Amino acid sequence: MKKFLILTAFIIFSLQAQAYDDYIMTSDKPVKSVKSSDESVVKIRPVFTIDNNKQTIIITPQKKGKAEITVNLVDKDVTVIVEITQEQTIFKADNDFAFFPMDIPDEAIEVLPPPDIRENSSMDDADKSQKKGAE
Repeated sequence: MKKFLILTAFIIFSLQAQAYDDYIMTSDKPVKSVKSSDESVVKIRPVFTIDNNKQTIIITPQKKGKAEITVNLVDKDVTVIVEITQEQTIFKADNDFAFFPMDIPDEAIEVLPPPDIRENSSMDDADKSQKKGAE
């Protein structure tokens, strides 16, 4: 029984976990349909917004490999080649699409309140400190 538990623990801990980032693919033109050449490598889901734009597709990499995504636009069919490696996901396409990582922002952005609120809150802090000093 001990050997079985040790062997099972060794197998479980030796498996390498791989996590891939999801991407959003957007188009300037409405998308009629999408198809992946290999769903085991990359899964695709078209997204329909409230105003029914049909211009957004969510791409979910599943494992390392290559696949083709065929996007059927209103006026033409476009093929996007997706190559998934351990480190990154590479898209090869015309300028018809833009790709954005869903889970990781491109760069950190500090979000501040509008200037009038910042000025009022700094004035409030000064007023509070003056009142405490007077007491």
